[in-house]
Amino acid sequence: RLIPSLAVSFFKYLRRATPQLILLDMVLPYMGADQFLQEKLSDPRLAAIPVAIISSYPREEAKIPLRDTVAYLHKPIDLDVLMTTVQWYCA
Repeated sequence: RLIPSLAVSFFKYLRRATPQLILLDMVLPYMGADQFLQEKLSDPRLAAIPVAIISSYPREEAKIPLRDTVAYLHKPIDLDVLMTTVQWYCA
């Protein structure tokens, strides 16, 4: 598996920071969201961190396994929905 250097740096950061929630845009410049989720799930230290997807695509068109995510936030994001999601996982 080839992972771009920016993504490698990001995963190193995640291992140090251990966030309570990851807000993940479905379209990433350095790797696909599906590849990101695969990589995250393959690391026991990161696997338990919940992921909320952010996308302008309808949920039905998502080409990633949504079972590995906790929320699907459609752009433009409703601020109340975003804040509720963040508060639920970061309280």
